[in-house]
Order: sequence, then C-alpha cells, then structure tokens
Amino acid sequence: MGARASRPPNWPLSVCCSSCSTSRTGRPPRRSAAASTIDAFPAQARTVLHHGLSAPDRLTSLFPRPQANNRTATVIGLLARVGDRSSLPLLAAYRDHTVLGGTAADTIRHINNRTTMET
Repeated sequence: MGARASRPPNWPLSVCCSSCSTSRTGRPPRRSAAASTIDAFPAQARTVLHHGLSAPDRLTSLFPRPQANNRTATVIGLLARVGDRSSLPLLAAYRDHTVLGGTAADTIRHINNRTTMET
C-alpha cells in the first residue's frame, strides 16, 4: 500500500489550511490550489467570477445539497481578492439582498480601497 498523505504529526489542526492561524507554530499556512490559481491568473478568474454573479442559478458545487447563497457568497468573497472596477456594477446588484448584501458591500469597499491605493 502507498504512503498516505497527511499533515505532519506535530502540527496542530489550526495550520492545515490557508484560513487557519499560524500563531502557535510560526509556520505559514498552506495555500489552497484555488488560491494559487486565482493569484496566478487574476484576470481569467475575474471573468469566471463575473459570469458566476451574472448567472448565479448556474453555479454548481461538489457538495450534496449546497445552499445557493453559499455558492454566490463564495464568488462575491473571491472578487474581494481579484475584483476590479468592472466588478462593481455586478456587486451593486447584491447590495440590497437580505443574505448577501453585507458580503457584497464589504467586497465593494475592499475593491474601492484596493483600486484607490493602486492608482
């Protein structure tokens, strides 16, 4: 039988993914393949994410019975990382959404702050 991949034996669970803390070990968190891909190809990722916002009913998931708002919230959150001014009109449509409005507003602020600093 082949060796099984796992986290190193002395690493706490808190360092097993990119969103976990590293304060106890000082080791940097592992980056997900998705984060690496988005960072390497931001314009292409942005195009896909824009399409996801314009057709949220067509977003899919690997998980059984996922909530549609969770998929859309993920798209909105990823746009905070790679979105630009062209993302703002798509996000504005979600500002008054009862569930996604706060996430959309946070992403709009993040994009505005980031693009203001870049110019």
